[in-house]
Amino acid sequence: MKINDKIKILIDKFRNDFEFSSQITSILEDISDNVNVIEDENLLIQTIKNMIDQTNYSLILYTPVANQEILTLTAETAFQRKKVRFLLVCNWDLQVYGKIIKKMRMLGNIQFRNIEGLFNYYLCSRDASEWLFGKNEDELISIHSEDKNKCKVFNEILTHFVGLTNPIGARETRKKAKKEKKKKKMSK
Repeated sequence: MKINDKIKILIDKFRNDFEFSSQITSILEDISDNVNVIEDENLLIQTIKNMIDQTNYSLILYTPVANQEILTLTAETAFQRKKVRFLLVCNWDLQVYGKIIKKMRMLGNIQFRNIEGLFNYYLCSRDASEWLFGKNEDELISIHSEDKNKCKVFNEILTHFVGLTNPIGARETRKKAKKEKKKKKMSK
């Protein structure tokens, strides 16, 4: 099967799984220009790691499953570059990753969200200038690009998905902020 046919199948599956505006749908149809196709999971993970490493402002990442290498690199990058913001979304197993998430959230520039149910997509946007989109089912197919025009639309797609997620630890963050606000008032 040709690469463009695989991309078309990927986009058709994506469109069938989720509803998007007609503008996004038409741009998805034209997405196969100026993209790199990734069909190897190790290369996909390496591409995501490169995107994390090159982040200057913000990175949004959705993955079907948690990946320890990605978590470690994200924590290291967040620690070194405090102004960089990260949003990591996955169907988190809080029994396994709960303590790790709690520690990473203490850095202050990493947010975690949980997506319920089966989610087989990789979605990543770096600094609104680079993006990655893929699906892992019977076989992995991903597309990666630094096309800034398509990145704007891709960010709209990511915004759609944020509405399907639940924040992890948001309640605790609000409580902590209220306590700090109270302390500041009392110290004045």
